[in-house]
Amino acid sequence: MIQLLHWFNDVKPSLSGGKRLLIYDPASGLSWTLRIHSCGRHCDAEPLTDRDTRTMVTAFGGVKTWNQKAVYVQLPDGRWSLASTHDMPHDSGTIKDNNFNGHLCVHFLRDMDEAKKNDPKYGVSNQETIRAYWKRLTGEEVP
Repeated sequence: MIQLLHWFNDVKPSLSGGKRLLIYDPASGLSWTLRIHSCGRHCDAEPLTDRDTRTMVTAFGGVKTWNQKAVYVQLPDGRWSLASTHDMPHDSGTIKDNNFNGHLCVHFLRDMDEAKKNDPKYGVSNQETIRAYWKRLTGEEVP
């Protein structure tokens, strides 16, 4: 069952570097695994293997892009949460053989006022993606 788990309250406390996330893209039906790199206002992660990178890029239409999409994320404790991610490598990464030079961002639900204050551009657009998908999925508005 997919849930809408809050980043700071529900998700971040259960994560740490090195743990894995299973990503499922409902639009394409594809899944891939990410390894957590770090956690701040969102989760920085990187594809675990070259195959995970190829699958992820396929889900994004064969290109690496900052355009985010709604995905389902299985957390290490087995819960599934709605999130938003892109597939553009940037900054540093630690896995050398995954054909992904850097890491990507996985955003979970945050309070919109907090996102506007601390991450007014890209963080807010990810929050909008999450809220729009949740409304389409459940009919519920998220403030």
